[in-house]
Amino acid sequence: MRLDTTPPLLARTVRDLISAGRACLPTVDFAMKPSRGTAVSSRTLTDRDHLEADLLELTDRERERIGSELHDDLGQLLAATALLTTTLESTLTQRGAPEAAAARRIREIVERAIDHTSRLARDLATLELRGQSLSDALRGLATETRALFDVCCRVRIDGEPPPVDPTTAHHAYKIAQEAVTNAIKHGQARTIEITLAARRGEVLLTVCNDGAPFSERAVENGRMGLRYMRHRASVIGATLTIRAEDGGGTAVRCVFPVPADAVA
Repeated sequence: MRLDTTPPLLARTVRDLISAGRACLPTVDFAMKPSRGTAVSSRTLTDRDHLEADLLELTDRERERIGSELHDDLGQLLAATALLTTTLESTLTQRGAPEAAAARRIREIVERAIDHTSRLARDLATLELRGQSLSDALRGLATETRALFDVCCRVRIDGEPPPVDPTTAHHAYKIAQEAVTNAIKHGQARTIEITLAARRGEVLLTVCNDGAPFSERAVENGRMGLRYMRHRASVIGATLTIRAEDGGGTAVRCVFPVPADAVA
């Protein structure tokens, strides 16, 4: 059988974007400041920003596609498997067959797989598809985090945050999601608090945790997903700061403006 060695669409598209922008990309790391004597023109920065934006948009579209396939295809197959296994378990139980216990165990495992697949699909889907406000989406993120990682994750809404456009809400949610992931994966946090607060003409999103602080080197080099967090912040005109807390842990703070007509 002849194997298809054609690169997938995502790989080809990313490769083409990188090739197109390679001439304008400086040799230094994007998140690092250019070394002394290195001149970076405004045209170079603009082209690089466009390339990063294209890659970020492509990543979001691919995540959305995978999330939809998990829900529509794999989810349906698992549901059918669970139904058949339930029927098998019932039949074996009626016959008094000892294999009924094994069938019940298979059904329980499949049901767990369905639940996990559903959570992954919701996590990968974009905020627009889920049809939620930013506040509701953050509450959902906290619920999923508690269920998946067995940690304390809570949301605090301070004041009445004004409604924001879907693009701003989407990127703000993704920043919070990345901050929560980093807190658990790299900081080994056990307690995470997400705060959304209304300010005059702006909204403050803060994610605090009690885990190990991000190393200064990691923050400076843009590792652990911090580079994409910074770029998402720049897309919505937000300021993003990451600092260690005096009592331990890390605070990720994102402040973004809201339209004047959305402010009460």
